[in-house]
Parts: sequence; structure tokens; C-alpha cells
Amino acid sequence: MTTPAIIATSPADWTYVSEGGQNIVLAYDGPPHPTFSGTALRLRATPTQLDLGGAPEEPVADDPSIAFQARVISLFIPSAFLPLLQSVELDKQWLEELAAKADPNRPLARKTVQRINVKQTRGVLASNLIGSLGWAVEIKPKWGFLPSPYHLSNETRSAKLSRCRFCMHAHYRSVESDTTVNTHYCPLDLYSGNETRVHKALQALCEVWATSDGSTNNLKIFAAGKRVTPSDALSIQALGKEMHLVEYMGLSRSDVLSTLTSAMTNELLPVILDTSILRVLSELQRTLDPLDIEGLAQLWNSSLQSDHSTFGTDIEEVTMEEWVSFGRQYSSWKRNSPKEWGNLASTSLRYYLVAYLLSATFKDCSIIIHFCSGLTPSIAVIDLGPKGVSRFPKWYKLDRDVVRSYIETGDQRASPCID
Repeated sequence: MTTPAIIATSPADWTYVSEGGQNIVLAYDGPPHPTFSGTALRLRATPTQLDLGGAPEEPVADDPSIAFQARVISLFIPSAFLPLLQSVELDKQWLEELAAKADPNRPLARKTVQRINVKQTRGVLASNLIGSLGWAVEIKPKWGFLPSPYHLSNETRSAKLSRCRFCMHAHYRSVESDTTVNTHYCPLDLYSGNETRVHKALQALCEVWATSDGSTNNLKIFAAGKRVTPSDALSIQALGKEMHLVEYMGLSRSDVLSTLTSAMTNELLPVILDTSILRVLSELQRTLDPLDIEGLAQLWNSSLQSDHSTFGTDIEEVTMEEWVSFGRQYSSWKRNSPKEWGNLASTSLRYYLVAYLLSATFKDCSIIIHFCSGLTPSIAVIDLGPKGVSRFPKWYKLDRDVVRSYIETGDQRASPCID
């Protein structure tokens, strides 16, 4: 369903909230409106250097994430955890005014690489999950399992069964950038359901949020509808107010952050332990990726008599009807999925390719938990768009690079990740 044109509101009614690598999000902050109150607007970003002059883009179909959530994701994720998504019509002049208003509040690091695409003719209207009152966190948990040993090579088996993908990837990034990654966060702790381990994971997320000045991708914090940055005294004060903490008279900046992060950890812990959504995500990730990308490449080679250099190329994109058909067959397939790839028929290749793409969506999604005085905390899952088949070669190369880096330079004495 398409909502009324966005020009029913003023650009001044929308407040910048956050952005990622593909989208910029603003929240409605204007007078009461039957459609837009309590909503957020997700707009496509475009490279800063790209010329956006000329006429708007040709009218296009609704954002594919809308239909994908309604027809596919809803087959896997309980509806209680899914936000409202609707298509909304856009106007170039209105977007230009909106961009001019939003830019002063955007991080400099983001403004140098991307901006709002003012030529787009449709955007996505979603539930405003962070609200204008209270405080909220956005957590990107990442991979919640260790792979099956059946499909791993002798070269990678030991590393992949002792260190989770996130921890190895964090090590890889530190080697590539020649910096120290100051985080003890392991997704398997967050997914574990064990109070001690979940508490450790939350502490680690808060620690890296504080030390990175909020630039980490795995934890974002909001207060009264706005992003909180550790170095911004006003946003820290707003967070303390929304959390009903006492004034920080005489405390140093580090003590203030320590007080806040400790309080956040204590508030989040019972919510994480009580919710079923992390168990759901971990189960989906694991069962949709039973082969690991190594096993998938082996199945590719045995099916097509091809070598690894061509893995993932010349694949037809998954259609919406194919996604839906896959989702409806998933439960039966999960029960009967063989553990050893040698038992797989070549006709299974397409099925496992589609499954891996869907697993990638659940590995890369985020959860938002919103706290507001007097209300039960709300939980929703976001960033559930489909992944394209063109990513397979990149994923396969990255997997090899990440594991090889850990084998060659990782601390083999480090405590293993526990699944």
C-alpha cells in the first residue's frame, strides 16, 4: 500500500536519526499527523561526488525490502518482532530541502562519502522504533554459531571450530588496518542464553562503544529520539535523563560513561535473557548455512565440474516467487538436511545457494530495544532486506582471507569461542 505523498509534511518536521552504508534515516517530529506520527523515513544514500542534477529518477516499484519482509521474512520471524514498512512517494524539491536541514546533524565521516539521493521517487516509511521519548539501543549481533565440521578443509577446520567468524574477522580488520581492535565482544556470548556470558557480551559492546566514540557498527544508542555520542556532553546528559539516573556532579567523563554503560548493561540483561528473538536468529543462521561457504563451494564444484575460481558466478538472481517457495519448504528441508555434503544431490545446489543468501540476511540484521518509563521494553528486528547473488565470489574470497589471516597471525592461545 502506498501512503500519501510526503509533501503533506514540511521538511522541518523530520529529524535526522542515523545512517548506514546504504540508507539514511529520519524521524517524524512534527505536529500530530494520521499517517506520519510515530514513523521514520528511510532514504537511499548515494555517493557524495555523484551529480544529482537533472530530473528525478523514473518512477520505480516499491523498495524490494517491503515485499520481501511481507512475503518472505514473515515466514521466518514472528510478526511481533517486525516493524511496519510502507512505500511513500517522494518529491525532489522536498528532498533537497530535507537534505539541507539534515546535513548539519550528520557525522562528518558520513557526509564525506554519501548523501541523500534527492532524485529517488519512493522511500520507505517504517515504525519509529527508537521513539521520541525514552532511550533505545540498536545491536547488530552478527553470526551466532560455529560451522559444522563435516564440510571444512583440513587447513581451516581447527580455526573455524575454535574461533567464531566475528572474532576472526575482527582480528583480520586489525591486521589489515594495522590497529588494535579493542573489543572482547563475541556474538556467541550474546546468543548463549547464559546470564554470565550475556552480561560479558553487553559489557564488551558498551566498552567498545565508549572507546570508539560511538562509531562501532555493533551498538548504537539513542536518547529522546537522537543518537548518543560519548564525546557529546549534551547527548550524554539526555541519556542520563531518559534513564532516570542522578546528576553526575563532580564525576570525570570516564566515570560518567562507566556509570551509564553499567546501568545500560543491567537494564538490557533481563530483556536479552527473556526474549526469544536471538534464539530464533541463531537457529535460522545455522540451519540456512549448514555447509559453510567452503562446503557450498565444494557442492558447486561437484555439481558443475568447475573450479573455485568460478564459484558464485553466472547465477540467476532469486525471484520473489522463488523466495516465497523456499520459505514455505524450509521447515521440511531443515528436518531432512543431510550433514555430509557427499550425500547431497547436484539438484540441491540452487536450494543451498538460496538458503545461504537468506542466512546472510539474518547474520547481518539488527535488533532495536526501546525503553520508555512505565512501558514494557519493545523489541524489533530491522535490516532484513534480500542479499544479491553477485556477493558470492566476494564472500568466498573474504572467508579465505579472514581464516588465513587468523591461522597465520592470530593468538592460538586465546580462549575458544563457545557455541
